[in-house]
Amino acid sequence: MTNLMTPDSLRQQLTRLNLSQNGLARALAVDSRLARRWASGDAVIPVSVSIALEKMTPAEARRLLRLRCGLAMKRCLTTTGR
Repeated sequence: MTNLMTPDSLRQQLTRLNLSQNGLARALAVDSRLARRWASGDAVIPVSVSIALEKMTPAEARRLLRLRCGLAMKRCLTTTGR
């Protein structure tokens, strides 16, 4: 069984993928408040989210955001992920 992802691990994956918490929420089609709760440790990060983030490449994250965010994509990326 896969171990649950910690908030620190989630933030590391977001950095690796150049995603903001808002970008994560948009990419996974979840409410941005839920993504913030995952990052703060106030909600358990589902195993499916852990697996998806660990396997996703930065290029795949950008492609997914283009599909979900369209022109609002800049708000979904971190400041370093251009």
